[in-house]
Amino acid sequence: MMPSSLCSSVMILSAGFGKRLHPLTLDMPKPLVTIGAETLLDYHLKHVKEAGFTKAIINTHYLAKKIEAHLEMHGAMPYAISHEDDLLETGGGIAKALDHFNKPFLSINSDAYTHAHLPSLYAMMASIFDPDTMDVLLLLVPTKKMLGYEGQGDFFIHSLTNKKKGLLTFKGDAPSAPYVYTGIQILHPRAFESSDFSMIQKWVIPELWKKCGERLLGVIVEDGDWFDTGNHTGLALARRSHG
Repeated sequence: MMPSSLCSSVMILSAGFGKRLHPLTLDMPKPLVTIGAETLLDYHLKHVKEAGFTKAIINTHYLAKKIEAHLEMHGAMPYAISHEDDLLETGGGIAKALDHFNKPFLSINSDAYTHAHLPSLYAMMASIFDPDTMDVLLLLVPTKKMLGYEGQGDFFIHSLTNKKKGLLTFKGDAPSAPYVYTGIQILHPRAFESSDFSMIQKWVIPELWKKCGERLLGVIVEDGDWFDTGNHTGLALARRSHG
């Protein structure tokens, strides 16, 4: 059952170029890349439907017609397209679709992939999210558990509770950080009320995170392997793990 504290619609970010997967994505949008017989987009639609969400808001730009054609044939649940004539990046893309969300909502990068049970993780995040004190809740994993990941982590986490929730500090100039963002978050619409973030223009979501101060929190998940399917190494590992 969908957590009542969240909007019944969910955002799935699907507009990017997928450049790290060239040449695979030269004629295929990244959300339609397959692991086993399932596209990344179908994988997420299946899990948000199982979790009880009733509609997916899917932003598109690169090879948008291919995504739309796929959804017309295989869409597993009701959806709406938020098309971007010019790529607005993660922040601008969500801001453009904000009218679909009347309360805190789940946002998912289409290349997030894990062996963990996503509906259970969504329910856990919803139980932790406090709309009175939080604007953003990020789902994090230990950097070493993001297989195929080529970066050095994103965050340090402080003041951990027994639910592994805590305040975040960005990696900044540190050589590495112990936790990496999975691509899954809960956002409160009020976080976009500032003129910096309400305009429909190109900007990335970490710009908003950095303005949230103590209203930006993270929760750590240790379950399952996670894969950076946005690059060839992570995608190959995910496909191999799938059998």
